[in-house]
Amino acid sequence: MEDNSQEKIWFYAKRYGFGWGMPASWEGWIVLITYMAILIGGVFVIPMMYYAIAAVCATLMLFLILFWKGEKLQWRFGKNDQFSPKQIKVFSLLVHLLLSPLILTLGIWLYCNPPQDIGNLGYRTPTSMQNDVMWDEAQVYSSKVMIIAASISLLIQIISYFSMKPEMSLLVSVVGMVLAIVLVIPLTELHLQNYELKINPGLQLELVDP
Repeated sequence: MEDNSQEKIWFYAKRYGFGWGMPASWEGWIVLITYMAILIGGVFVIPMMYYAIAAVCATLMLFLILFWKGEKLQWRFGKNDQFSPKQIKVFSLLVHLLLSPLILTLGIWLYCNPPQDIGNLGYRTPTSMQNDVMWDEAQVYSSKVMIIAASISLLIQIISYFSMKPEMSLLVSVVGMVLAIVLVIPLTELHLQNYELKINPGLQLELVDP
Protein backbone atom coordinates (compact mmCIF):
# COMPACT_ATOMS: atom_id res chain seq x y z
CA MET A 1 0.00 0.00 0.00
CA GLU A 2 1.42 3.40 -0.97
CA ASP A 3 2.23 5.74 1.84
CA ASN A 4 0.57 9.11 1.20
CA SER A 5 2.09 10.78 4.23
CA GLN A 6 4.99 12.00 2.10
CA GLU A 7 2.57 14.25 0.20
CA LYS A 8 2.31 16.44 3.29
CA ILE A 9 6.09 16.83 3.68
CA TRP A 10 7.56 19.99 2.18
CA PHE A 11 11.18 19.48 3.30
CA TYR A 12 13.25 16.36 3.74
CA ALA A 13 15.23 15.84 6.91
CA LYS A 14 18.99 15.90 6.44
CA ARG A 15 20.49 12.65 5.26
CA TYR A 16 23.29 12.97 7.77
CA GLY A 17 23.13 14.74 11.11
CA PHE A 18 20.25 16.84 12.44
CA GLY A 19 18.13 19.38 10.58
CA TRP A 20 16.45 19.80 7.21
CA GLY A 21 17.83 19.55 3.72
CA MET A 22 16.28 19.92 0.27
CA PRO A 23 12.60 20.65 -0.45
CA ALA A 24 10.44 17.56 -0.93
CA SER A 25 7.61 19.21 -2.86
CA TRP A 26 6.81 22.21 -5.04
CA GLU A 27 5.46 23.99 -1.97
CA GLY A 28 8.84 23.60 -0.33
CA TRP A 29 10.60 25.03 -3.37
CA ILE A 30 8.25 28.03 -3.36
CA VAL A 31 8.99 28.65 0.33
CA LEU A 32 12.75 28.40 -0.24
CA ILE A 33 12.74 30.61 -3.35
CA THR A 34 10.53 33.19 -1.60
CA TYR A 35 12.89 33.24 1.37
CA MET A 36 15.92 33.76 -0.86
CA ALA A 37 14.06 36.46 -2.82
CA ILE A 38 13.34 38.36 0.41
CA LEU A 39 16.97 38.17 1.53
CA ILE A 40 18.47 39.11 -1.82
CA GLY A 41 15.76 41.14 -3.55
CA GLY A 42 14.82 42.93 -0.35
CA VAL A 43 18.10 44.82 -0.49
CA PHE A 44 16.88 46.56 -3.62
CA VAL A 45 13.32 47.43 -2.55
CA ILE A 46 13.23 47.60 1.27
CA PRO A 47 14.72 50.61 3.10
CA MET A 48 17.86 49.55 4.95
CA MET A 49 16.44 50.46 8.35
CA TYR A 50 13.65 47.90 7.79
CA TYR A 51 15.67 45.25 5.97
CA ALA A 52 17.03 43.68 9.17
CA ILE A 53 13.52 43.32 10.56
CA ALA A 54 12.30 41.78 7.29
CA ALA A 55 15.24 39.34 7.19
CA VAL A 56 14.73 38.23 10.79
CA CYS A 57 10.96 37.81 10.33
CA ALA A 58 11.49 35.83 7.11
CA THR A 59 14.00 33.54 8.84
CA LEU A 60 11.66 32.94 11.78
CA MET A 61 8.81 32.18 9.37
CA LEU A 62 11.01 29.74 7.46
CA PHE A 63 11.84 27.83 10.63
CA LEU A 64 8.16 27.73 11.62
CA ILE A 65 7.31 26.22 8.23
CA LEU A 66 10.18 23.75 8.54
CA PHE A 67 8.88 22.57 11.91
CA TRP A 68 5.31 22.46 10.61
CA LYS A 69 5.79 20.93 7.16
CA GLY A 70 9.26 19.43 7.33
CA GLU A 71 10.06 15.77 7.83
CA LYS A 72 10.27 14.72 11.46
CA LEU A 73 13.57 15.76 13.00
CA GLN A 74 15.89 13.06 14.23
CA TRP A 75 19.54 12.20 13.96
CA ARG A 76 20.15 10.40 10.69
CA PHE A 77 23.10 8.44 9.44
CA GLY A 78 22.21 8.15 5.77
CA LYS A 79 19.15 7.22 3.72
CA ASN A 80 18.10 7.19 0.09
CA ASP A 81 16.07 10.04 -1.36
CA GLN A 82 15.26 11.44 -4.79
CA PHE A 83 18.26 13.80 -4.92
CA SER A 84 21.72 12.45 -5.65
CA PRO A 85 24.77 13.95 -3.92
CA LYS A 86 25.81 15.44 -7.27
CA GLN A 87 22.44 17.18 -7.71
CA ILE A 88 22.61 18.61 -4.21
CA LYS A 89 26.17 19.81 -4.81
CA VAL A 90 25.13 21.57 -8.04
CA PHE A 91 22.14 23.23 -6.38
CA SER A 92 24.34 24.33 -3.49
CA LEU A 93 26.81 25.90 -5.92
CA LEU A 94 24.03 27.78 -7.73
CA VAL A 95 22.66 29.19 -4.47
CA HIS A 96 26.17 30.21 -3.37
CA LEU A 97 26.60 32.11 -6.62
CA LEU A 98 23.43 34.08 -5.86
CA LEU A 99 24.27 35.02 -2.28
CA SER A 100 27.27 37.16 -1.38
CA PRO A 101 28.46 37.78 -4.98
CA LEU A 102 25.19 39.58 -5.70
CA ILE A 103 25.43 41.66 -2.52
CA LEU A 104 29.07 42.44 -3.31
CA THR A 105 28.10 43.55 -6.81
CA LEU A 106 25.35 45.75 -5.39
CA GLY A 107 27.76 47.35 -2.91
CA ILE A 108 30.28 48.12 -5.64
CA TRP A 109 27.56 49.54 -7.89
CA LEU A 110 26.20 51.78 -5.11
CA TYR A 111 29.73 52.98 -4.30
CA CYS A 112 30.41 53.87 -7.93
CA ASN A 113 26.90 55.28 -8.51
CA PRO A 114 25.66 56.70 -5.20
CA PRO A 115 22.04 57.92 -5.34
CA GLN A 116 21.91 61.70 -5.55
CA ASP A 117 18.30 62.39 -4.63
CA ILE A 118 17.21 62.01 -1.00
CA GLY A 119 14.77 59.14 -0.63
CA ASN A 120 15.92 57.43 -3.83
CA LEU A 121 17.25 53.86 -3.90
CA GLY A 122 20.04 53.62 -1.35
CA TYR A 123 20.63 53.79 2.39
CA ARG A 124 17.41 55.38 3.63
CA THR A 125 17.02 56.12 7.35
CA PRO A 126 15.86 59.22 9.24
CA THR A 127 19.48 60.02 10.00
CA SER A 128 20.64 59.79 6.39
CA MET A 129 17.66 61.75 5.06
CA GLN A 130 18.18 64.87 7.20
CA ASN A 131 19.94 66.81 4.46
CA ASP A 132 22.05 66.45 1.33
CA VAL A 133 25.34 66.29 3.23
CA MET A 134 24.20 63.45 5.50
CA TRP A 135 22.60 61.67 2.56
CA ASP A 136 25.78 61.72 0.47
CA GLU A 137 27.93 60.55 3.39
CA ALA A 138 25.49 57.76 4.21
CA GLN A 139 25.52 56.38 0.66
CA VAL A 140 29.30 56.30 0.40
CA TYR A 141 29.94 54.86 3.87
CA SER A 142 27.14 52.26 3.79
CA SER A 143 28.31 50.99 0.40
CA LYS A 144 31.86 50.60 1.75
CA VAL A 145 30.59 48.63 4.75
CA MET A 146 28.40 46.52 2.45
CA ILE A 147 31.41 45.69 0.27
CA ILE A 148 33.44 44.63 3.31
CA ALA A 149 30.52 42.65 4.78
CA ALA A 150 29.82 40.88 1.47
CA SER A 151 33.53 40.08 1.06
CA ILE A 152 33.65 38.49 4.51
CA SER A 153 30.44 36.60 3.77
CA LEU A 154 31.87 35.42 0.45
CA LEU A 155 34.97 34.12 2.23
CA ILE A 156 32.73 32.21 4.64
CA GLN A 157 30.84 30.77 1.67
CA ILE A 158 34.01 29.55 -0.03
CA ILE A 159 35.37 27.94 3.14
CA SER A 160 32.05 26.29 4.03
CA TYR A 161 31.45 25.06 0.47
CA PHE A 162 34.72 23.11 0.39
CA SER A 163 34.74 21.99 4.03
CA MET A 164 31.10 21.17 4.87
CA LYS A 165 28.23 19.14 3.53
CA PRO A 166 26.09 21.14 1.06
CA GLU A 167 23.12 21.54 3.42
CA MET A 168 25.25 22.78 6.30
CA SER A 169 27.25 24.99 3.95
CA LEU A 170 24.05 26.68 2.75
CA LEU A 171 22.83 27.23 6.31
CA VAL A 172 26.15 28.70 7.45
CA SER A 173 26.38 30.89 4.35
CA VAL A 174 22.83 32.28 4.66
CA VAL A 175 23.24 33.02 8.36
CA GLY A 176 26.64 34.63 7.74
CA MET A 177 25.29 36.75 4.91
CA VAL A 178 22.28 37.95 6.91
CA LEU A 179 24.43 38.87 9.91
CA ALA A 180 26.95 40.67 7.70
CA ILE A 181 24.27 42.74 5.97
CA VAL A 182 22.41 43.52 9.20
CA LEU A 183 25.64 44.92 10.67
CA VAL A 184 25.68 47.53 7.91
CA ILE A 185 22.87 49.41 9.65
CA PRO A 186 24.29 49.97 13.16
CA LEU A 187 27.79 50.64 11.81
CA THR A 188 26.51 53.24 9.36
CA GLU A 189 24.23 54.87 11.93
CA LEU A 190 27.11 55.14 14.40
CA HIS A 191 29.31 56.69 11.73
CA LEU A 192 26.58 59.18 10.76
CA GLN A 193 26.12 60.26 14.37
CA ASN A 194 29.85 60.93 14.71
CA TYR A 195 29.92 62.61 11.31
CA GLU A 196 27.04 64.90 12.27
CA LEU A 197 28.88 66.01 15.40
CA LYS A 198 31.99 66.61 13.32
CA ILE A 199 30.30 68.89 10.80
CA ASN A 200 28.13 70.54 13.43
CA PRO A 201 30.17 70.99 16.65
CA GLY A 202 27.42 73.12 18.19
CA LEU A 203 25.17 70.06 18.25
CA GLN A 204 27.40 68.38 20.82
CA LEU A 205 27.14 71.42 23.09
CA GLU A 206 23.36 71.29 22.80
CA LEU A 207 23.34 67.64 23.81
CA VAL A 208 25.41 68.19 26.96
CA ASP A 209 23.63 71.36 28.09
CA PRO A 210 20.86 70.74 30.63
